[in-house]
Amino acid sequence: MTAPAEKSPEERLREKLEPYPAEVQALVWDYRKAPAPELLERITLGMLDYHGGEPFRAKFAEKGDQVLLVEDVGFDSLALVEISVHAEEF
Repeated sequence: MTAPAEKSPEERLREKLEPYPAEVQALVWDYRKAPAPELLERITLGMLDYHGGEPFRAKFAEKGDQVLLVEDVGFDSLALVEISVHAEEF
């Protein structure tokens, strides 16, 4: 009996990125090729948009960088930890 082949880091990352929109996935791959602060900002906004949905989009459109994730959007500590853990994996 043969052991199942272990997945490569790229395969594992691809699986972790599956729930995110194609644009966020592409940004993560671009960042891995050539790290740049502006890509991190766009990845972070994409993750917040994915997790926050319409409430995040509406408040971000209104307040921009001044949006408060807990007070304005309603993120709780668990959601923020989840987003942080996902970001670390990217």
